[in-house]
Amino acid sequence: GLQQAAVAVANIFCISVLQGEFWGINQASYSSIIGVIINIIATVAGGPFGRMSDKIDRRIAFMIFAVGSFLPSWVMLFMGMDERSLWACQVALILGSAPTAANVPMAMLTDVTPPSDREIA
Repeated sequence: GLQQAAVAVANIFCISVLQGEFWGINQASYSSIIGVIINIIATVAGGPFGRMSDKIDRRIAFMIFAVGSFLPSWVMLFMGMDERSLWACQVALILGSAPTAANVPMAMLTDVTPPSDREIA
């Protein structure tokens, strides 16, 4: 929840403004196409990423999840606020969406929470 809220800050204050400025009347079309691509990639990659997180250490899988989540913000930070960086940010958003369906943070919380406290947590 907190990580997703932190990721959304860049979208609310920067990315959506740039989309309106550079994409204009095509903003809804481009955003929906990118959204469909993101959902397809998350659906296809969610299972394999979840199995990978079961085989390797979940902390490594969570770091991959975190990097993918913050990747669009980092692209905007390093490339600036122009149309080229907006498209690069969208590519980073698509690439970073692969592990989002795996629910690695919840699995990691289950690993560190004692069985007696799982009802409360």
